[in-house]
Amino acid sequence: MYSFLFPGKLARRVGLLAAGALLLARLASAQTATLLSATPRRNAPAASRTGPVQLTFSAGLDPATVGNIKVISTQKRGVRATTASVNAGTVTLALPASAPFGAGELVQVSVPATVRSTGGQPAGPLVYQFTAAVTGTGRGLFTTGIDNLAAGITASNQQLADIDGDGDLDLLLTPPAVNFFVPSTVLVRLNAGNGTFNPGPTIPVAGAPNDIALADLDGDGDLDMLASCYSNAAGNPITLSTRLNNGQGSFGGGADLPGLTSGGHLLSTADLDGDGDLDVVLSTNTAGQTAASVRFNQGNGTFAGGSELAITGGTGAFALGDIDGDGDADFMTTGFSTGGIYTCLNLGNGSFGSATTYQLGNYPASIALADIDGDGDLDLLGGCARPSTVETRLNDGQGHFAPTGSSVAVGDYPQFVRLADLDSDGDQDVLTGNLYGGSVSVRFNTNGTLGGGTEVALGKYTFGLQTGDLDGDNDIDFLTRVTPAPGTDFLGIGFNQGPSINQGPSCAAADTTATLSPAGGLTLGCGQATATLEVAPVVAGTTYEWQYAPGAGAAWQPLPAALVATYQPTQPGRYRVRLRRGGCVGTTAAVEVRAVSLQAYPVPNIFTPNGDNLNDVFALQLTAPRTFAMQIFNRWGREVFRTGQYGDFWTGAGSPEGVYYYLWHYSTDCDTTERTVRGTITLAR
Repeated sequence: MYSFLFPGKLARRVGLLAAGALLLARLASAQTATLLSATPRRNAPAASRTGPVQLTFSAGLDPATVGNIKVISTQKRGVRATTASVNAGTVTLALPASAPFGAGELVQVSVPATVRSTGGQPAGPLVYQFTAAVTGTGRGLFTTGIDNLAAGITASNQQLADIDGDGDLDLLLTPPAVNFFVPSTVLVRLNAGNGTFNPGPTIPVAGAPNDIALADLDGDGDLDMLASCYSNAAGNPITLSTRLNNGQGSFGGGADLPGLTSGGHLLSTADLDGDGDLDVVLSTNTAGQTAASVRFNQGNGTFAGGSELAITGGTGAFALGDIDGDGDADFMTTGFSTGGIYTCLNLGNGSFGSATTYQLGNYPASIALADIDGDGDLDLLGGCARPSTVETRLNDGQGHFAPTGSSVAVGDYPQFVRLADLDSDGDQDVLTGNLYGGSVSVRFNTNGTLGGGTEVALGKYTFGLQTGDLDGDNDIDFLTRVTPAPGTDFLGIGFNQGPSINQGPSCAAADTTATLSPAGGLTLGCGQATATLEVAPVVAGTTYEWQYAPGAGAAWQPLPAALVATYQPTQPGRYRVRLRRGGCVGTTAAVEVRAVSLQAYPVPNIFTPNGDNLNDVFALQLTAPRTFAMQIFNRWGREVFRTGQYGDFWTGAGSPEGVYYYLWHYSTDCDTTERTVRGTITLAR
């Protein structure tokens, strides 16, 4: 069966039983979801991905109406074809044997009001979700591979889904924006079945896509696409482009819905009004608040109606989930500067009440909801930037979070938090995509407490994080965009493995006798071109994998170097070498590369590109520049500007006012070591 994520506040509806309403209540066992009002719920481990899904109601159901219950997958097939059978108040929804759920995929069950008892009373609307079992041999240990992107392509956002119906997870990417206000495309890369991707078609959309989502919008059993796009309308509102799948991975038709909240960068779907189809929410930060647009699906993939949310102090990152257990999806958003988590409860019809505030602190940059302690309600997890931690706060079942909770350290700036059963033990573990750490952090769940795990070093910076079974072995892998150096973007892929990837036995030639010299480290002085680090002795058949860390305690990152015994460092920090010979793996001690005192270059914190020739560009004034690269990102990690030419500074063209992140890489004739500067810049006109 399945691990049901059954958030829970049905007490407020118990009084409706007297009127004959059928209420969603607590999960009585791993076998059935009981729609009563008493038995304590548990979130039990799932044992199979093949079903069936079983629901028990407090009265007999009209067999003619149970077909209106919708079982909706998020990564494979969308609305599921099921065979329904009724035995009094128990409904069994069986999947075809040839179409199991995907390992670890989130599945939503919608019981609309058109499902009725034999006496004619409505059984809904009620919505809940569960996570299908993970049964593979992976134990949360990851081997990494790369998939080089086509020249000039920088994947800003990624989504994984089986779009062509062949059973594996394909990849959709948003390319960098050349011009925000002209039609653009979403890129498709098709999975070969083993986690390698081949170029696929492009999907035209209305403007430069900010975010994308896959969902079965028209209920035909395949996954359609939504993209939030900049448009050229007054005030730069967002256009929602929908494109319908023909079941084989070709997208067409759909519509462009203009006039959504300005700057909507984040996109998600859920059945917000309980009518059995998937509605949409777009959210952003604008003028110091979260602004969100809600639009209702008309059942055929067209959207109308809805509402606008404005939450002062919010920063746009959001999550949807039933935190108070009344059978509908609520809205939560972060407040980066305020440290607050703001909640708007669903009123049962897809409209939302006013925001209440929970003080989390620590600059939450990302948010997730999951039943971390297995008690049947959704707990709060926040990825916090200062310090870099994941904070867990447990739900009391009524939507109230504990004032304190557990905290676990992760990599630098956890911009994305994902929940998945990484070790096939039936609970939800955590991965974070660390923007500045250039890594993915893995933390395991033990009875609701996160800890242990590893740091999967990938490069200097990571953008986005998606999870799913990429190679068809029924465990959870991950994918992210990695930038090891300016202009060198690729997809970093982590394949989940069992204990067999543990480092092999010690090997004297590859371990204890290998040293890195000069042992005391070295200093890169002003005007010094290069210096050389060297491994000795050199042993035939050994490969040398160079690694770098910016300082003590920082995660080790792979260097894009030839697998040879010498390396010329270009920046200060710590260096070491992992050596492989046959089945033996060893690592040298680290050496320190230092730099002479650096000249400080002032970086402005605001610029005003309004055409008055005063502070119109965002510039770094270097003395005798030798190399130069600059990248600008918006709050959600989307790259909005890039250059490798000194003097080609950012003018802010096409970008709205607000706070942006910058990364500078430069060297000078005197100091040939490449330096990195990062921070925030405010664009104000």
